[in-house]
Amino acid sequence: WKSVVQFSLQSMMKAYRAHKNTLQPGDVVPPSTSFFDAMPEGKKAAERFLESVRPPHLPKRENAIFVFEDEIQCRKWASQELRNLYVVELKSNCILHRADWCWLSVIMGGLVKNDPQTAKYANNYWAGETTERPVWELLVASATVVEEIIIPELERNRLRCEAHGLPDLRD
Repeated sequence: WKSVVQFSLQSMMKAYRAHKNTLQPGDVVPPSTSFFDAMPEGKKAAERFLESVRPPHLPKRENAIFVFEDEIQCRKWASQELRNLYVVELKSNCILHRADWCWLSVIMGGLVKNDPQTAKYANNYWAGETTERPVWELLVASATVVEEIIIPELERNRLRCEAHGLPDLRD
């Protein structure tokens, strides 16, 4: 019996979710559909392009739940996008794909510049290749909220300024 409990504990993993709406511990994280609906056209174009080169055995991004592996990276995103931050738990068998989220910006830039390498960048995303400064996202089938992480307003403002390349005036 003890080994069954240990196995089930080991098969759970912690990740982080930035979410627009308020969630409670125990809630199942909803899919990211509202995120796609609210995207500006440039990001939608990148998503359509990424989908056009998606290998058939990998999940559609629009059907997945996005979580970050790293709390600091999720704090940055949550602060920049004015979202709540949650610790979530997922079973390791719920991970559909692990990719470097930074490829999305590279792909958007490639589309704007009509860069012939853009398909390569998208394939790198699907292959799980890394950029120079990877930010790992997991596309998962299911995640459950464990707790909310409150980001203090000063930290949130500092991270938003940093994301937009503005100086921290406290320095």
